[in-house]
Order: sequence, then structure tokens, then C-alpha cells
Amino acid sequence: MRLKPFAVLLLIAVMPVLKCLSHPAALAEDVVEIGTFEELAEFSERVARGECIYARAILTADIRASRPLRPIGTTLHMFSGEFDGQGHAIFRLIAMSPRGSAGLFGCVGPEGVVKNVSIERACVAGGAYAGGVAGYCAGRIESCRVTDSRVACLSHAPCGAAGGVAGLASGRIENCAAMRCDVRGSGNAGGVCGVFYAGVMRLCAFAGGSVYAGEEKGFCGGLAGSLHSGARMRACIGFGAAAGAENSAVGGAFSGSGATGSLFVGPDAPPFQRRLAESMAASGATK
Repeated sequence: MRLKPFAVLLLIAVMPVLKCLSHPAALAEDVVEIGTFEELAEFSERVARGECIYARAILTADIRASRPLRPIGTTLHMFSGEFDGQGHAIFRLIAMSPRGSAGLFGCVGPEGVVKNVSIERACVAGGAYAGGVAGYCAGRIESCRVTDSRVACLSHAPCGAAGGVAGLASGRIENCAAMRCDVRGSGNAGGVCGVFYAGVMRLCAFAGGSVYAGEEKGFCGGLAGSLHSGARMRACIGFGAAAGAENSAVGGAFSGSGATGSLFVGPDAPPFQRRLAESMAASGATK
């Protein structure tokens, strides 16, 4: 059956609408370019309002934060698009969420991707989860680096988590690093990730920082505080100081047996292991 010209034109007109219906919160524009702190802050506010959730956002320049940033993505409106830093850095980020998740991103959904961005000299504090890149991430974090930063989970609950890159995460963390970071959690603290569920952490590094779990019977790891539900750690390395409160479990990664081909050593590690960890951490972002 041949369609009449009017029917063809009508079909062409409604196809973009049908495509948008699959993602009702999708943006009309294809790419959101972010080159200033004000544009980054506006992007965060739009995601919080339910806009830009499925957007593809790119950094076009290095950014220096001029005031605290609302973490991008909330539990109600998780970021589920793609954020590409294109090798740029965000300096002196201040991201706080006293009752929720904090980082450059607060919550990243299962379809979300954050990649190719460096976070330098940041201060991050979350009431539930805190991470330099994301407090909570169910998607992917790739080729990101956090350096000279402080990350803290404010919660005193055993489920609270802090990580140099991510607080509570599943999905995939790959080719990421935290260098010279101070990470402090409540129940769980890890140099790269506080708690990692049902995913893969690969080619990640933690170098030259400290990790501390403050609650009794907490889990503290130089790479991950705890691994759960089949989570796997592959070819990760780190050195630094890891410590916990009384009766806490302290080491490389805990509550799981999926850490293979990975190594975490203390401050007195042999020089070649320290150099290897530093080398991996230094290449943790594309910049």
C-alpha cells in the first residue's frame, strides 16, 4: 500500500515526537555545551527540575568553581545521559548534600555515563553517600581522576559510604584514579569506591592518600570499602594509609571475594609498587 504525500509528511512530523516519548524527559537539543561555572550550575538546576536528564553534556573548557555546586542529579531525577569532560578539569569544587548524595554528581542512573573529567582540590560532603565524581552511581564512570581532594560521608549509619571516585556504585568504574585524597566514611570508606555492588571496577588506582572508616565494625579499604553481590575488581592497585575505628575491617577490599589481580599496600610499600600505583593514578584521566 502506497502512502499519500500528506500521510508521509505527517509521519515525518510525528517521528521525532515518538522518539522523545521513549525518554519523556529528554532535551530538545542534542548537546549541552558547558564552558563556565555558571553554565555548570544551571545544568545542575535543570537536571534537578527533571530536564536534561538524558542530555549529552560536554565540557568545553577548564572550570573553576566560584561557589558551592548543587550535585548534579537527585534521587527523584537521576542523571541518565552522557557527561563528557573531554579531558578538562573542574577546580575547587564544593559539593554538599547534608541529607543525600554528594559529588560532582549526586545520583547517576543505570543509563548514565560520566567520563574524561578531572576533579582537583575539591571538598565533597554527603549525608548518605559521597564521592569525588559521584555520590551514587548505577551507570558508568570512565577515565576520571580526583586529586588533592577531601571526601566525607556525614552519616553515622552503617550503610553510609565515601569513596575517592564514588560513594555507593554499581555498573562499571574503569580507568579511574584518586590521588592524594583524604576519604572519610562512616560504615564504609574506600580510596576509589566506598561500596561497590554487582559490577566491575577495572584499571583503577589510589595513590598517596588516606582512608578512614569512623564507625565501629565499619569497612575500610584502600581501593574499596566493600564489594557485594558479585562485584568484581580487576587489575587495580593502590598505596596509602587505611585505618578504621575499633573492630573495623581494614585492608584492600572487604565483604566480597571478587578482587583478583589487584593490590593495595601501605605507606612503606616497596618503591616499585608505589611508582606503579602513581603511574596508574596519573593516567586515570585523558587529560
